[in-house]
Amino acid sequence: METHYVDIHCHPSLKPYSKSFKYNPPKQNILNAGRKNSIWHYSPPNFLERFLNRMITLTKFTQTDMTALAKAKTRVVIISLYPFEKHFLTKRLLGIKGITDMLVNLAASVSQSRIDYVRTHDDYFQDLMDEYEFYKQLHNMAQIINGVTYTYRLVQTYDEIEQNLQKDTDTRKIINIITSVEGGHSFNTGLDIAKNTADSVEVIANVKKVKIGNTAPSS
Repeated sequence: METHYVDIHCHPSLKPYSKSFKYNPPKQNILNAGRKNSIWHYSPPNFLERFLNRMITLTKFTQTDMTALAKAKTRVVIISLYPFEKHFLTKRLLGIKGITDMLVNLAASVSQSRIDYVRTHDDYFQDLMDEYEFYKQLHNMAQIINGVTYTYRLVQTYDEIEQNLQKDTDTRKIINIITSVEGGHSFNTGLDIAKNTADSVEVIANVKKVKIGNTAPSS
């Protein structure tokens, strides 16, 4: 029996969603895996990139894009939706504007357009929903990798996972995606790290939207 894997915490959309802000319209998940704003975009590291990753944990390449997950025989992933926190980008280092942007770009390989958006937006929860929408755009859309047709599906129950696993064949595979949320700030608990600006009514309403209304698109 072939071994399949489960990844319990990963960020397949971190780089492609961030890169999508460079394009017009932004926030578009492209099926063409050759585009950097595609969740299927595969960018294996070269020798130098692997060396830097091991020595100083610098990760310029994609690690859990859908193509990499497919090649690794991963069938279930718990993806983490994560609105990038504004305070990472508001501090000046050495009193110089722009160094923070450069370091964030270097470490996470996101676009300057994404950094500018994070710095100016006023709603973490909307950013959370936009990232979820990014996944929904290619839900159940076929991608051929090494002669095998892959799709990913956003699932809500264990029964859905079992049904999808039973549909797997040698030439057709399904990657099951379970969504999770990283960070309480995702529910818009406050944009100013130094002040308590959270509105409890708004936060609870946002939690309920995720728990009740966050349903996957039909297959």
